[in-house]
Amino acid sequence: MTTSLKIYNYKLRQGGVQPNAARDFILQTFGAERQRVDMYPSIFDLVTSKHMRGQGGQLEAASYNRTSYKDVDNPDKGTSYTGQEVWPADFIDENLVPGQESYLDYVPVFVP
Repeated sequence: MTTSLKIYNYKLRQGGVQPNAARDFILQTFGAERQRVDMYPSIFDLVTSKHMRGQGGQLEAASYNRTSYKDVDNPDKGTSYTGQEVWPADFIDENLVPGQESYLDYVPVFVP
């Protein structure tokens, strides 16, 4: 079984910096993007072009690096790779981005 780490990248979508009455500037935002990246410390089966967007699949990008690791339980498995697979971004409300001031209004927080 291949173990992966699921990581989410967030990016605010912005319209530009706008001056306000106090002679400060504010960043005018309109939503955000969340993109999932699956990171593999060790994987034996790589995706093919049919898994990529535009070729019938869903992946936006994938990259791998060969390692010298071999599976001791199954030596016929071949070479191991480390890598990552990038999925298309989802458009989300900017308040759902971690670190935003109102993020805690939407996400339940467990306090023991």
